[in-house]
Formats: sequence, structure tokens, C-alpha cells
Amino acid sequence: MPDFLRRVLFLFAKPGAVLEQAGQESAWSSFAVFLVVLLASSILSVIGNFSFFSMIFGASIFFEIVMALLVVVALWVAAGALHAFALFVGARNGFWQTFKVCCYSFIPASFMIGVSSIINAAYRFSVMNYSPVYLWLLSAIYIGAIGYGAVLQQKGLVMLQGLSPGKAWAAVSSALLIFLVLLLGLLILAVMITWYYF
Repeated sequence: MPDFLRRVLFLFAKPGAVLEQAGQESAWSSFAVFLVVLLASSILSVIGNFSFFSMIFGASIFFEIVMALLVVVALWVAAGALHAFALFVGARNGFWQTFKVCCYSFIPASFMIGVSSIINAAYRFSVMNYSPVYLWLLSAIYIGAIGYGAVLQQKGLVMLQGLSPGKAWAAVSSALLIFLVLLLGLLILAVMITWYYF
């Protein structure tokens, strides 16, 4: 089994071993693993969102490229915010160790974007088109992926930054809270703009 595939699979089966190995590898190696998973997820999203009826395949590809770029920017911003909170609670190592943790913690959510697009395609052509079951399933996928990413961040900060589990949770929770507040603000802004223009 190739090393890349082993790391991605073991991230779900043996996260401690993967994060321990991440401490020894370069930050760019961790970033490359994340980028490959993001590329695979984007390809799944293009396939899942393709509609023969709308014939906007080019728009779907453009949208996935923009979304992938936004996810990469979000990774760097999240790594900076998490490192700032980790420093506040006593992190011992540099930014790149936190960056490695963020690279691996973003993999579940990035992968679930592609999986949810395939689920979306299956439901689009089924009888249960946009039923509550569909919405609950997608919500569970996203919440689970974000929750597992938070667990990976906590475990990674303990292993790579030398924080106690409680301090690591404080750093992860603070960064996640800031993220959720910003996300809520963007949602409110989007609703306000939509009401104003439409």
C-alpha cells in the first residue's frame, strides 16, 4: 500500500500513529497529503453535481476550483488562529507543527464534501428528493467530519505541541468558536444581501 494511502486510511483507524509520523515529516509533506485528498474530493464533487439537464458542467468545474482555493485559504487561516490560541495556552513548538495538525484535521471534512456530492446526486434522482432524511444525513456527515477534525486537532496539539489535553481542548474550542461566530456572521450577511437584492 502506498504511504500516502496508508496515512489517509490510518487517519481514521489509527490517528495517533499518523499524527506521530506527522511530527517527523515536513510541513509540505502534510500539505501535499491534504491537497491530494482535496483534489479527489473536488473531482467527486464535480461528478456528483453534474446535471445533464442544466448543462453547466463548466460552471460546476469553476465552482469546485473556487471552493478548493477557499478551503486552502481556510486551512492557512485556521492554522494561524489555532496556533495563536495554542501559544496562549503554552505551546512549545513552532507554527509548522500546528500547520501539520491542521492539514490532517481538514482531511475528513474535505473528503466529506465529495462524499456528500455523491449522496446529493443519488438523492437528486430518487423519490426522496430533498426530504428531511436527506437533509439530516448531510447535516450528520458535516457535523461528524467537523467534530472528528476537532478531535484530531486536540490530539495533534497534545502530541506535536506538548500541551495537556485540557489546554489543547481550550485552544481548539476557542478557534472553533471564533470560526463559528464568523460563519454565522457571513450567513447573516448573505441573508441580508439576498433580501436586499431579491
